[in-house]
Amino acid sequence: MSAREARGKTAVFCVLVVAMLGAQGCSYLRDRRYDAAEMFDLGFTFSKKPQFSAYVNCPIIVPLGYGKVDGYFVGVGGGKVGLMKHHQESSGLLVWGREEVSWDSFDPQQADTLSVQGVGVLGLAEGQEGEKAYTPACIHYLHLGWIGIAANVRWLEIPDFLLGLFLLDPMGDDGENGGWWFWGSRGAAEPPPSAAVEGPMGENPGPGGSQASAGKEQ
Repeated sequence: MSAREARGKTAVFCVLVVAMLGAQGCSYLRDRRYDAAEMFDLGFTFSKKPQFSAYVNCPIIVPLGYGKVDGYFVGVGGGKVGLMKHHQESSGLLVWGREEVSWDSFDPQQADTLSVQGVGVLGLAEGQEGEKAYTPACIHYLHLGWIGIAANVRWLEIPDFLLGLFLLDPMGDDGENGGWWFWGSRGAAEPPPSAAVEGPMGENPGPGGSQASAGKEQ
């Protein structure tokens, strides 16, 4: 095969790839971006008042520590990127623990705005309390006074991202295309709500504010 023929076949292949991606539209790239952001949480926490958190649970069997923080988070968290409201309350005694987290607007009195789960051997045996977006996961929270750090790995989201490159969707969280997995096609995910981030005095900066969040509900 001459070099000219090889270049011609390569050009045809590239055209076919572009056409396939065009058929999928921007939704494919959007879903891959969301899947990548959901693999981990990494960033800083801030609070208006002194608060405390020193908690670790990796993966879900040996939770240890305590923490409760209501404030803000900047980084990659909960499949979103940017500045957002953040709530986490965790407690662990090695064989039992409980984790409660939200990366967006939340109301502690409304369970559907929080991800709540029992962890540790006894906590897992109690059953699941809410949406288990973080089971299993390797959790690390440290917040001292007004500033802290969060560093978490969400194990199941890693193969979900890798398989998503081939239009497979084991977590069932893709958007318009819905994805596919061995037990059948999952429904298309609902469009993500825009996160409302309040300013330092409680005001909402609106669409023109500094928020740069991007994510999707699971």
